[in-house]
Amino acid sequence: MAQESTTRRPTIRMVAERAGVSAATVSYVLSGRPGAQASGVREDTEVRVRSAAEELGYVPNSSARAVRTGRTGTILLSLTMLSDPWSLSIVRAVSRAGAGAGLTPLIAADTDWRPLIHKVQTDAIFIDAPAKGQEDLFASLAAAGHNLIVLHPEMEPAGFDVVRSEEYAGCKLLADRLLDQFSTVGLLAPRGLDPTNLGRRASAYVDALEARGLSVRPEWCPPTGDDETSAFQAALDLLRSPDRPRAVMATSEFIAQAALGAAAVLGLRPGVDIGIAGVGNAFDDRTGGVGLTSVGPEGFFEAVADLIVGRATGTDTSPRRAHAFAWQVFDRETTLGI
Repeated sequence: MAQESTTRRPTIRMVAERAGVSAATVSYVLSGRPGAQASGVREDTEVRVRSAAEELGYVPNSSARAVRTGRTGTILLSLTMLSDPWSLSIVRAVSRAGAGAGLTPLIAADTDWRPLIHKVQTDAIFIDAPAKGQEDLFASLAAAGHNLIVLHPEMEPAGFDVVRSEEYAGCKLLADRLLDQFSTVGLLAPRGLDPTNLGRRASAYVDALEARGLSVRPEWCPPTGDDETSAFQAALDLLRSPDRPRAVMATSEFIAQAALGAAAVLGLRPGVDIGIAGVGNAFDDRTGGVGLTSVGPEGFFEAVADLIVGRATGTDTSPRRAHAFAWQVFDRETTLGI
């Protein structure tokens, strides 16, 4: 008689037999719902079920679970640039907040998120840089049942949540802080001072200078582009100029990171030989032994992660609304000295 194949896919019933419990108990423990003990499942039973599933190599069927519970255990994070510390901080915060609820982040980086929503079922979608004129699209997606959380400074909620990013006001605060400390301040921004696409962050820098009667010097505001190599080269060219500014304001911490690297190559000490500051406050710890001066909302990543997870699990049933966060400057060694 032929032997039973040893490659048979483990089933929920096999896990139940191994753990000595019912299939219903296994289903509940592995469903991704938090607080198994609250339903009467003892902690040692939960541990035994999870151990049995791991030993057998059992993976829950997400499609079946979606049909049964209406949830997939997946969150879609659409992030413009994954290498930016800001994006990485969002991913880390959501991963931590969602772990206890059995949620897994799916990252859409440097790409269009729209095709994914037709291919992958998700419990919530976070979009960090929506294109102009997408309000109607978001409203229709929300009406169709999608949990949307959109990062935008002005968009109005219409069945979806909007996280307010007060970037202009925050960048104006940072530019003023730098101008109070340094006689001259340059700008590192993706498009420099391109008048056709200046952006709120670069506009805040220009307005801060003009409010003090200071001239904007284009040679101190080179375009950095959107990748690591071009950002590093732009920072290197600016910092090695004999007529460089005393400090530079980078419109993201991705660009500030490139400036720190360029300063290291040139032997310049951040906070002593050159002031460097970024936007986003994603570096909440010391990076490379140096704390980066930055501007952003305190506790932002944790608060946004809690919002995303709350919407994904259904534990946050409050009306969809705008969520505003006040920005502040965090002075650290890169402008204060080491």
